[in-house]
Amino acid sequence: MKRFFLNLILTSAAILMLSGCGHEHDFQEVSCDEPLTCSICGKTTGDAIGHDFEPATCTEPKICSRCGEEEGKPKGHKFLEATCTEPATCKRCGETEGEPLGHDIVDANYQECGYCLRCGEEVGEPLTPGFIENGLDINCTLDREYDYITEVYEAEDIDTVGTAVFEDFMIFDKSDELPEEEGYVWLSIHVSVDYTDDNAWEYGYQTGTCVEDFYDIEGHDDSIFNYNDVPDEYEGFDRYTTYTVNYYGEDYDCERLVKYDENNGWVATKLAHYGFTYYFHVPEGYDGTVVGLYHKYKAKEWESGMYIYDMADDNTLFFRLDPELAESF
Repeated sequence: MKRFFLNLILTSAAILMLSGCGHEHDFQEVSCDEPLTCSICGKTTGDAIGHDFEPATCTEPKICSRCGEEEGKPKGHKFLEATCTEPATCKRCGETEGEPLGHDIVDANYQECGYCLRCGEEVGEPLTPGFIENGLDINCTLDREYDYITEVYEAEDIDTVGTAVFEDFMIFDKSDELPEEEGYVWLSIHVSVDYTDDNAWEYGYQTGTCVEDFYDIEGHDDSIFNYNDVPDEYEGFDRYTTYTVNYYGEDYDCERLVKYDENNGWVATKLAHYGFTYYFHVPEGYDGTVVGLYHKYKAKEWESGMYIYDMADDNTLFFRLDPELAESF
């Protein structure tokens, strides 16, 4: 009986030996798609490790970092538009294409510096106003008396001194006498000089009046046209003039009217009055109008091609019509 069981055990072992590989497995490295596999008999163990895909980029699809297998398609570039200083740039990867657009500069004017139409970047400084460039001073304020020195009428090298005042500075859109126009306002200022000294009484007096542009002296003066007759729509005024101003880089056609005081001349013994009111039709917000009284010399007449900086001296009085200072009417 013992021999029988021993033979059974030996037979079973032989059967088991005949049913196995009968060799030592040669397992290859595991891959993304395959588990450990014997190169001899093909036996596998475990599982494939699976792909480890890197995210797709603009130019490459998903790529397995282990085996290099690709999946899907590249994302493609997503370019942001070129700017003044940067070319078209992919917002995903930063790759550029083409060239920057470059600035599209609007030239500076008297109110603002140059700037780019595309991006708004400012360049440089506003143009220098003519008054500053030529060393002229706005030296008068409202409702204050100033000594106005000028030459007498009937003699040379003799001066008279009057008392000058700039007053009643008003701003309004229209009135019974003056029309309304969109984008424009009317500014008015009364200017007067009273002469009381002996030189004026003995030799007479002459008053040098001027209207200037704080920003563009030459452009303003060269654009002036004086009408011989006041247009019918401005009946009741004594003088009518047109001219041009440049405001924020645009030219505007403007009007100027004058109405003289009724009591001009000698109003009492040794008291002469000379006064008038200017009316200016200018773009809304325009602050470049200047009225002045300059020292008038017989030996120095205002000739063609001359400007206020050729005539002005330390005695010249200037008042600038800044609308923010005006009283609304």
